[in-house]
Amino acid sequence: MMADIFKIPGRKDDVKEQVETLYQFVSKLSKELNFLLMNIDTINLSAELASKISIASGKNSIFTTQPTPPYTLGDVWIGSDFIKKCTTARDTGSYVSSDWSVVIGTIALLTATQTLTNKTIDTSTLNSPVINTPTVSQPDITYRQASHDYGGGSSDWTLSSTEQTASTLIVSNSSGAANIIAPAVAGRRYTVFNDTGYDITIKKSGGAGVIIAAGKTAVVEYIGNDYRRISADV
Repeated sequence: MMADIFKIPGRKDDVKEQVETLYQFVSKLSKELNFLLMNIDTINLSAELASKISIASGKNSIFTTQPTPPYTLGDVWIGSDFIKKCTTARDTGSYVSSDWSVVIGTIALLTATQTLTNKTIDTSTLNSPVINTPTVSQPDITYRQASHDYGGGSSDWTLSSTEQTASTLIVSNSSGAANIIAPAVAGRRYTVFNDTGYDITIKKSGGAGVIIAAGKTAVVEYIGNDYRRISADV
């Protein structure tokens, strides 16, 4: 008998009542354990939900500068052009970038005026821009020159790949009329300074080109199928 096992003193009815109470308690406990085992996923979900509720209730921090531990899951870092959220909690030590994930990436600047110094502007950063009364400082521009001494002869001067990139061509010391053989590239423009006593012709290979008189300077450009005069001899 249960009464004999538990050895509960008192009247028989009292013992019976206590045994029944114990039985009911054990039965209830068993049912609750079975419920927990059958609904473990739901319980985990509830725990996760509870953590979300704690975030919503203002238990997390908002940083406006680079966070330093301690920081916890759900903390928010609002930078100058981004928003990040803490995905790995850290109690001590230093800031670790991988603890934070980007929620919103680079944010477009909303201020009316921006000063750009040594910056590159491309179409990905502009949306129908309007520039009012801009001030552009004159850059320091130096034009490349290429010189050729005919060495007392008159053999053709064929521009090398480096000489072709110059904008001013200077020739001297020829024994007669001579040629400058320039690349057949549309839009290529040269200022030719003829420092010889003879006519100098600038042209493509096999072309007719332009004649610059002795001691004169002229601007020429490759247009169509050969070099053509842009300016008169000066």
